[in-house]
Amino acid sequence: MARQGRTWQVINKATGYIRQMFKWAVAEELVKPDQLVALTALAPLRYGAVNAAESPAREAVAKDFVEATRINGSFRQFCGCWPDELCFSHRGIRWEATTSSISRYWVYPRLGKWWVDVRLEVKGQAVHISLDHDSESRFNCPKCEREYGCYDHAPGRTWRHLNTCQFQTLVHSSVPRVRCEEHGVIQVKVPWAEPHGCFTILMERFVIDVLLACQTVKGACQLLNISWDQAWHVMDRAVKRGTLRKEAIPSRILGVDEKAFRKGHRYLTIVNDIERGTVEFISENRKKASLAEFYKPRTPEQLRAIEAIAMDMWEPYV
Repeated sequence: MARQGRTWQVINKATGYIRQMFKWAVAEELVKPDQLVALTALAPLRYGAVNAAESPAREAVAKDFVEATRINGSFRQFCGCWPDELCFSHRGIRWEATTSSISRYWVYPRLGKWWVDVRLEVKGQAVHISLDHDSESRFNCPKCEREYGCYDHAPGRTWRHLNTCQFQTLVHSSVPRVRCEEHGVIQVKVPWAEPHGCFTILMERFVIDVLLACQTVKGACQLLNISWDQAWHVMDRAVKRGTLRKEAIPSRILGVDEKAFRKGHRYLTIVNDIERGTVEFISENRKKASLAEFYKPRTPEQLRAIEAIAMDMWEPYV
């Protein structure tokens, strides 16, 4: 190997692989143990002891390269993550960044049609992410999907994102609007949040996970530092999304019952599929009309598929 121009470090590494092979061979009783002992006694090569080649000396890193990467190391030191992890990690991000102080960072990666500007507020324990787009960017009408240029912008809004190292992360942007030939001036859909929501999509998903893990909505609100109304709107949007994705599968065995909620005699009518363990319908009150609303949108095939209904014989349901 030395004649082939291998360095002494490479030769020592290859010798270690050979020792491991002989150790395995001894365990499998393929070679005698004394051969492994003799190989283990072989001393490794040292610097200058043989005529083997030396590894090329490491040169100092160029100053321009150090300055270009210094912001990433400083950002990780104070924020606990790399800038691309904070700015919705995305392939192909181009960094054009400068920094003026420890408590304030400006990072401009390219994220699709959007530029991301990140500012770290140490005293307020918050990370502010401002999103903007190019003047030549084009957007689709949310109703007909036709593509138009930006007509104007809606007033600036703020969405709460997942916390970054216990720092509250806030996304700021003025959502563009397009002038559609069919639907008029309308606000476009943004990739990070749903319409009329005050949280990003990832934050809403986390809120739902915490709500499912907690016994009460109040407890989840205290952990997430959100209000009851905010949690309620997140749950309402989640139910609507699930309802839209739900397939209309005929139910064979149904269960019907009323459930009291809040104070006083206030009830809900709940219909569930007993076999699949899913809630199929919820209506206010426990009257005859409450249950009738469940049957109205059902097709004849779905109604014929019902074989049995379990209920407590409440008179309006019978």
